[in-house]
Amino acid sequence: SSCVNTLQSFQCDCLGGFQRDGAGGDCQNVNECVLEAGCSEFPGAMCTDLFGTFACSCQPGYEQTNDDFLPLTCQNLDECVLGTHNCDTGFGFCTDNIGSFRCRCNSGLIGNGLPGGCADINECNFGSPCSDMPNSDCMNSVSSFSCVCREGYVLNSTLSLCVDIPNCVENGHNCHPDAVCSEEVVSFSCACRTGYTGNGTFCRDVIECTLLDFDPGCDGNATCNNTVGSFNCICNEGFVGSGVQSQCLDENECERNNPPCDILATCANSVGSFACSCVPGTVGNGLTCLNEDECELGLHNCSINANCSQPMTLPVCTCLDGFTDNSGPLESGKMCLDIDECSFSPCSPLAGCSNTAGSFFCLPCIA
Repeated sequence: SSCVNTLQSFQCDCLGGFQRDGAGGDCQNVNECVLEAGCSEFPGAMCTDLFGTFACSCQPGYEQTNDDFLPLTCQNLDECVLGTHNCDTGFGFCTDNIGSFRCRCNSGLIGNGLPGGCADINECNFGSPCSDMPNSDCMNSVSSFSCVCREGYVLNSTLSLCVDIPNCVENGHNCHPDAVCSEEVVSFSCACRTGYTGNGTFCRDVIECTLLDFDPGCDGNATCNNTVGSFNCICNEGFVGSGVQSQCLDENECERNNPPCDILATCANSVGSFACSCVPGTVGNGLTCLNEDECELGLHNCSINANCSQPMTLPVCTCLDGFTDNSGPLESGKMCLDIDECSFSPCSPLAGCSNTAGSFFCLPCIA
């Protein structure tokens, strides 16, 4: 305390930081920290009572950022960044608070976030976490879970749905090449194509043309022809058309661009066929004809004074040298008359000329 003079007296006043304990009592230390005085104006500071005074300092989790005592400036320390926390860094993480921090467990775990203090949550035991992905089952994992497609299903391209495995498209089937694969729920089925018989995994061709109870619908002038997996109707030789009922018509072979008969033959059409006949002067079956050599066979009517030749189908008569053709139009070589060469005076004027059949000779000169 300190002594203060008064009129005709004095008094003892308590110094700052002290107060009298009752009337006439001693001066006692004042705890400014209890009275919420002193450090409350400095955020993040704490008060420490001293004898007759007090002191302000930064609370744990804060640090002083100015060198002067007053005004005190305290800034929050981020223990999560500084690494001064004690959280589990494998299964937990640190969250900074003003003046402190908090440890939390990772998503999917439960506990206090301290080392060894985080336990897995089995999400599959809570509700139906895979209800948005039909045809899947929940599979728990550490701190998480996953939805796994059931057998026969796969994830779609967006990884959001379980869809039936396209066995037929991805060749995950055992259907025969001549069978049709049909998708079914988590499976597939095989059925032989039309024109085949079997159980789908094995198929063989049906020979329709040999079935007793099968009518192929072919024309009466057509033949049923089996093909792989089917059949067709083919018009018989001599007929043209599609082969089905009433669609086979007679073919006039004689009017083909390349007629079947020999060039030295005539062609006669008939229903479903034709006939070839060699023209007069030729021999053969009509498909092939050869010239008949009338000259060699003596079947010609040439003059005895003519040569017979047959370059084509008919013989050609040509009068021999020394003879003239007197046959008339279109009858060459039929009448060959001797030429009297002596009438042309071929010999010397002093010699005589003697005509012969087809020739002449000159007589000796006259002396």
